[in-house]
Amino acid sequence: SGYVQSIRFGAVEHGNLYRSPGFADQLGYVITGVENGDSNDTPDRIQRRLLQLKVNGQWYTVGT
Repeated sequence: SGYVQSIRFGAVEHGNLYRSPGFADQLGYVITGVENGDSNDTPDRIQRRLLQLKVNGQWYTVGT
């Protein structure tokens, strides 16, 4: 009782980086991908997902 039974990521969210603010820092999210579609030195897009833990049969988002 009270231990982590499983870990999962939530649905992916995409945001632009190049000439865009990207994402503001928010609790529970982890960066899961960075895209560079034109292969230059500047990443274009970023991917993030919520990190979730299962404790006692219930899913919780980390940090909330």
